[in-house]
Amino acid sequence: MEKLEFENQEVKADLADEALSEVKAPKEYAVKWTHFLLFIGLFLGIGIIVGIFLGIFDIFSEANIVELFTAGYIGLILDAVIFFIALFSFKRIRKFVFAVLDFSVLREKKTYLYLLAGFVIFYLSQYLFIEVVKVDDNTQQAVNLGTDSVNNLWQYILAAFSLALITPIKEELLYRGIAHQFLQERHNFWVGLIVTSLIFGLSHLGTPFSAIIMGVVFVLLFKLTKSLVPSILLHIVWNTLVLSLMFLS
Repeated sequence: MEKLEFENQEVKADLADEALSEVKAPKEYAVKWTHFLLFIGLFLGIGIIVGIFLGIFDIFSEANIVELFTAGYIGLILDAVIFFIALFSFKRIRKFVFAVLDFSVLREKKTYLYLLAGFVIFYLSQYLFIEVVKVDDNTQQAVNLGTDSVNNLWQYILAAFSLALITPIKEELLYRGIAHQFLQERHNFWVGLIVTSLIFGLSHLGTPFSAIIMGVVFVLLFKLTKSLVPSILLHIVWNTLVLSLMFLS
């Protein structure tokens, strides 16, 4: 009996020491500012290098290849490829993002209620800012994305791959998976939500206000499900709908 009491006291002492060490130990971040800035620098650096090579090729070939590969949906594909090269080249950032790609949340019914709510908010915000308040204007969207010049099956496939699949995945990984997670970890949830939603909105020319709302919804969906998968899925569904309407019009 005395031996058992002595062992219990040792266990309690060890637990107390662990709790004390957790209090005293500085907080460790999965991604530090140096990692975050190095990744952004790598992403932009690869883009600059690719742009230089395209420019040199353009000069000697006179093929006008820079405009072809940097505008519209083709430009978005190239941007996504550069992003994924940077992501898979940076192990710490890759692990940071992949840790929140939890597909098990798709087995929960509440996830689909969140997705439905997000879709409704997207529709209402677009109607409000485009049709009622008229601070957003999507009339140039088809021109900016290059979908107005699509005229064959191969171009339809490329446009769909770019706008309805690869771009939503890339944007969710970048804005929510990397930027929001990093800012939330270093500061707090609200800093991540505000900063990433504003940047996301301002990057969508013509519809910044409704895009800001979309950014907020994506962050909230990420927080509610603790997974990036529902945000990616909603983004794909919404972009597919918008792209389909562009083609039909």
